[in-house]
Formats: sequence, structure tokens, C-alpha cells
Amino acid sequence: LPLQRSMSRSPLFDVMVVLQNNEQAATITADRLSISAYPEMEIPVSKFDLVFNFVELGDELHASIEYNTDLYEQATAERMAAHLQQLMSAVIEHPSEPIARLDYLGEEEKRQLLVSFNDVPPLQPRTLLVTDLFEEQVRKQPGAPAVVAGETTLSYAEVNDKVNRVAHYLRNASGVKPGDLVGIKVDRTEWMVISILGVLKSGAAYVPIDPEYPQERIDYMIADSNCRVLVDEEWLNTFREQMHLYSNANPSSFDLQPSDLAYVIYTSGSTGQPKGVMVRHCNLSNFFANVLDRHTGKAPVVMPFIASHAFDISVFQLFTPLLCGGTSLMVNREQFQDMSRFTDLLTGATFIDTVPGVYHLLANHILENKLEGYFREVEKIFIGGDAIADSLLLRLSKAFTGAEIIVTYGPTEGTIFCTGQVYAPGALPADAKGSVIGRPLGNVSLYILDAHQRPVPLGVEGEICIAGYGLTKGYLNRPELTAEKFIRVRLAEGLEVPLYRTGDMGRWLPGGTIEFRGRSDDQVKIRGYRIETGEIENALQAHAAIDSAVVTVRQNAEGEKELVAYIVSREEVTVATLRAYLGETLPHYMVPGRFVQLNELPLTPNGKVDRKKLPAPEETAMSTGSTYMPSRNRAEERMVTIWEEVLERKDIGIQDNFFDLGGNSLKIIRMVEAVNAAFGKNLSVMMGFKYPNIAELAEFLLLEEQPGESGVSDADMETDINTVDETLQILNTE
Repeated sequence: LPLQRSMSRSPLFDVMVVLQNNEQAATITADRLSISAYPEMEIPVSKFDLVFNFVELGDELHASIEYNTDLYEQATAERMAAHLQQLMSAVIEHPSEPIARLDYLGEEEKRQLLVSFNDVPPLQPRTLLVTDLFEEQVRKQPGAPAVVAGETTLSYAEVNDKVNRVAHYLRNASGVKPGDLVGIKVDRTEWMVISILGVLKSGAAYVPIDPEYPQERIDYMIADSNCRVLVDEEWLNTFREQMHLYSNANPSSFDLQPSDLAYVIYTSGSTGQPKGVMVRHCNLSNFFANVLDRHTGKAPVVMPFIASHAFDISVFQLFTPLLCGGTSLMVNREQFQDMSRFTDLLTGATFIDTVPGVYHLLANHILENKLEGYFREVEKIFIGGDAIADSLLLRLSKAFTGAEIIVTYGPTEGTIFCTGQVYAPGALPADAKGSVIGRPLGNVSLYILDAHQRPVPLGVEGEICIAGYGLTKGYLNRPELTAEKFIRVRLAEGLEVPLYRTGDMGRWLPGGTIEFRGRSDDQVKIRGYRIETGEIENALQAHAAIDSAVVTVRQNAEGEKELVAYIVSREEVTVATLRAYLGETLPHYMVPGRFVQLNELPLTPNGKVDRKKLPAPEETAMSTGSTYMPSRNRAEERMVTIWEEVLERKDIGIQDNFFDLGGNSLKIIRMVEAVNAAFGKNLSVMMGFKYPNIAELAEFLLLEEQPGESGVSDADMETDINTVDETLQILNTE
């Protein structure tokens, strides 16, 4: 048989079940020879991963388990034995029941899984709305800095003054009523904060819309949510002209209830269109009760507002400082894209929250430039939104030596995040793992269930399901999808709960923490964004030249992920063409970094796409649409080497577009930092966007370079400068 051979496992099977049901032989005597059964002897080596031995002795069935100690602990084998005994008892008591309905967990174990592991320190549910908590801080310290955006600093009183005028303007001039939805499509400035709070104070709920989204996606979100008003730059300009006409007094609450909506945030949808998750005020109140009770700082909280407001972690970044008298630091795109400016901004922060991809760049920048001493004021590092490499936790602990590291987990449907694994400042414990997401927050329960919605034992993988105060209302205008994902389950006698099926897989660890184990479907998270690959596949298959498409995720050695699209097309298409086409309907983070064109997709015997047989993208990379041109001087050679390392590709031409080769907003930061180090320059990330191929970027550097300033010799520089005119002529010809 053409089997894969390995010294670590049997080539045919891993588990063996043996039933010895032959009659026990009596002692046999023949002449002077006596034959009898040999007593059971211990075998020190396990032949397979697991062996279940059953022996019939009269009317009894004896069982033993042999296990590989490299794979299983004794406690695990003992649990298996107890489950087997419980299952056999259940079979005898209920012989007509399907196996899936039989309970093989003991009462004590069920109580541990369902109750004890969710028994976190008590937390009183709070009914105050986030706007009430903000107004409380306005009364306590009206002159304290609330929002810093570039050169602008607004106190709590100044922010509240403008927020109230927005709320009154929405009610009186725009006709907004409680329960209405208001779209917010503004850039990350102080006016984003004012707009969000103003909408909430008006009694409406807000719908965050990223201005960088394609217009078609923006139009869909506005139409699907039936926004009463769209707050954008044009709306704000009109408001600013008239704001003096409206009251700055706190508006009446219109008797808003905790069950009313606070915001509707759109996430990727497998059907080809995004779906809106409805988050209520009670969900937010409980979340921030956890944050304020368990994560208060020694000093006033200063927290950067980094995320797009269309990403739900932005709610955490915005409100955490404003609800406890701290300061929100607005980080615009230019500041975020320049690691030097970004780290300068963070030196005043006490809390930081972002996704693993950004932390990877940030930690590397701090450690390589020996900037650890600049961040002594940072008390807490929150990290989540994507898979976290163990090595990243170690680098963060070295970069922020005085900070707690809190690994968080939670989908939008569970309100921002619903677990936390806390690591104290200093050296990390040896068992610190980025996949361990900790225990549930207060008033939130997590259950790990099998395919039949039954609890799974300790250490066994199942689907993570969320219940409690974090559970949101469901999906806007999607009753069928809501009914599928938000279900009511009877977990045990007297315990029937509504819960949300996340589709995330996990398992309970002995200490009552949860380890994240991946997805049960094709949903992925990249740079913190939740992506349904089906939405991208639908968009690709709408292209006239494409017959079929499948999108997968690829991960490099450092844990960074990128999307790879495999297409079957009746004609030749280029990466540039497909990127431009997808960019008309999908946000930038959903456009695949790599494209592969195949004659046909590999299929399994039952006709489904065999994803395991899809070729590596490096082997069958598609044309970017530009003619290959090799490097012509040392500067371009150096840059090609840098691009090959950052993009993990070979044979890069000097006219190839960085983004068509799989570049993204994080990779371009790495590329620019590497170029600056190699050439002794201080190139901004914006120049990387402006000059997206090596020929243009090298030309810009050469024209700016002074001989002898960097590691390039005067002779090399003269040779390089002589090629500039030739480069321009070639570019013009192309």
C-alpha cells in the first residue's frame, strides 16, 4: 500500500479494540506436561496510541486501557475509563436511544464543565448606559483631557458640549427618533468620537461605515440598515455651521431601555453580502462593568483609538478611557503607518489594544531599536482578534516589561470580547500559549458542545458557545440566520439556556481555561477582521471570465495570514485586473494577497473541492500584468532582496506592483522599515504607497540620496544615478 511512513505512528491505524470472548481454558495435563493460563502480565510499551482490551469472565465484562504516555496523561485515560463505564450503564438503561443522546458524563464532571468553570468572581449587572457613565465623568472632572487628536485636545466638558448639540440637532433638524439607525461615515478624528456619542445620546443606534469601503458596499449597508441619517463630512459641515443654534444641555433619555440597540456592526457574510449584528445597551453595560471592575489602572487610563470604527474592538478602545476619566488618543492612518511616529504616540499610553499583526511589528521595532525603557507607563496590553503565536507573547513581555498581557477572545455576537487570560508583568510562565483564551467574563457563560449540542469532556474539542449578558440580539433583517446561530439548548436537568454558536473550536483545560483550536468552517480572521471566504468566492465568480473559484488562507512561519484565491477561468486574467474588480465591492482586507489560475479545481470523490490538493501559491503564481524587468543596479538589487523577504516570493521584477504581489498595509510597513535600514533613509510609509514598484521607489531614493550618506559607495552611486534617465525612458516606453 502507498502509505505515508512515520516512526511516530502505526501506518494503518492508531486505536485498537480487542474483545477476548473465548472460554477460559482449564488446566490441561498430558503425561508429565501441565498447561495452564499464564497470569496477566504488564507490557511496558504501548503498541498503539490507544488499545481497549475487553475480556468476558462469566457474566462480567472486564476492560483495561493501554495508552501511549507520550500522548496521554494517566488522568486522561482514567476519564476515558469512567466515560466508558457511564456510557455502558446508559446503554443498559436506555437500549433504544441513539448513541448521540446517551449521556456519558458523570454528574460531578457535568457540574464542573457547566457551572464551576463559569463561576468567575461575582459581578453586579449594571443598568447604566455608557452615555450615563460618560456624563458622570463630565460632572466629576469637566476640565480633564478627554480626547486628543493631533494638535487638538478637548476636555470632557468640551466634548460633552458638542455631543449634546449633535444629539439635539439629530432629534430636531434630522427627525431622528429612538430606535432609528444612524450611519457614521467619518475619518478617525475627534469628530468620530463626538458623532458616536451624539447618536447614542439622541436615542438612536449607530451603524459604523468605514469611508474606505467600496461605494457599492457602503450603499448596501445604508440600504440594508435603512439608516435614517448618514453622518459624513458633508453632514458635519452643515452641522458645524448651525451648531450654535442647538442646546448644549444633556438631552432627555427618551426612557431608553437596556434592551434597546446601541449599534449595528456589519461583518462578512457567507452568502456574499455583509450581515449586521445588533448590539444592545445591556450588552455594552455588562461588558464595561467587567472592564471597569477588573482592569482599572494605577494612573488615569490613556488609550489609543487605533481600530477602524467598523471593527467592534473600536468600541472597547473608545469608551474604556472615557468611562473612567481617562483620555482617548486618536491615531490617524498616517501615524499608524509610520512605526516611529506610532511608537512616539504610544509612549504616553497606559492601556494598548490592537491585533497580533500590529503587535508583531510594534514589538520588533521596540526591541530592535532598544526602546523598552520608553514604555514603563504601559500597564496593560490587550491582544486578540486573531491567532496569537507563543513567540509573540514572549516578545511583548520583553518590549513592555511592566505591563500585564491580557489575551482576549470573542466574536461580535458575544459583544467585543468575552474571555480573558491574564499574564502578570515580567517573565512569562513556561506554559504561556497564545491559543489559551482564558476564562469567561462576569455574567458571561461559555460552553463547549459537540455536534449534537451536548457538553464535551475536559480536553476534548468542541464548538465554543456563548451565553449570558454578552449575548447580542441577532442579525438585522436575517431571521433565518439568527434562528440558525442563536439557539436554545437544554444542557442538563434544569439548565436550558439561549446561546450563540460561534463556529470556533476549543477545549477545556484542567484549570478551567479554554484553548482555541481553530474553526469548524471556512471563516478566517486576518489582521483582526472576520472574513467569510464564501463572500470573496461569490464576488470572484461574478466576474464574466471566471467559471469557479475557491479562497483559502495561508500562514507563514511567523503566524501571519494571507488570503489565496484559486480560480478556473476561460481566458487569461491578471492579478491587477482581479484586484481592481474585487476592490469595487470588497473592502481592502478581503482582497486576496495571492491568485492562482488552474485548469480545474481538484475534487474529492463526492464532488467537493479538495483543499488539501490545492497547489502552493509559490508554484503557480499568476501574472501580475506587468512585463518582467530584472534589476539593473545595486540599489534595485537590494530592494528586490527586501521585497522577496517581506513578500515571500521569488523572481520579483522592478516593475511589479507591491500589492499585486500580495502586499498589504502591514507588509508595506515592514518593507519601508527594511529599506530605511538598508539605505540609511527615513522614508515614510506614504512613499511606499506612492511608489508601489521597485523602479519608481529606487528612482525616488536615488534622486534624494547624497553620495556617501548611506552604505552605498560613491562609485556605486554614480553608476546608479546614471541609470535614472534610462529608467525613465524604459518606464515611459512600457
